[in-house]
Amino acid sequence: MDKLEKFIKENRDKFDIYTPPGSVWRKIRRETGVRTFYWRAAAAIAVIITGLSMLYFITKPEKPLTGSSSDRELNEAIVFYSVRFNELFSTAEPLLNTRPELRRELYADMERLDSIMNDIKKDLKDRVANSEVIEALIQNYRSRVLILEEMLDILKENEKENENDRDQRL
Repeated sequence: MDKLEKFIKENRDKFDIYTPPGSVWRKIRRETGVRTFYWRAAAAIAVIITGLSMLYFITKPEKPLTGSSSDRELNEAIVFYSVRFNELFSTAEPLLNTRPELRRELYADMERLDSIMNDIKKDLKDRVANSEVIEALIQNYRSRVLILEEMLDILKENEKENENDRDQRL
């Protein structure tokens, strides 16, 4: 450990007594906001493309679709909910980075839904594709989106409260 690093560690509490004014943080946010937007947009596009590609290969039927309306409706529902989930997840991810306990909870919920979905897909592959199995698959996708929407609402609400607390302290 060099002298500067040692000095900083020993005197850390003396450095932390100063808080910059809110105008400094607003200027930092304004200057970095444009770059952050482009990175988030690029990340969201990458997540959506990756998700759709994975969805295609996972749900790719062993035989060509007959073109029936139920097959088309199922595929449309899967694509819709997958895209919606990816959009929500890319919005929630930066907020989840500050809340590791919520990240773990979300991943545990998604893991349970993945397990259920795998069972449903086995039923579809076994040609048990009746309306109940298809509805269960769609409901699984809906559940994923609903869980993420609720978690995102909570995260946004907490973030607003934290910002209000910070603004009041300044």
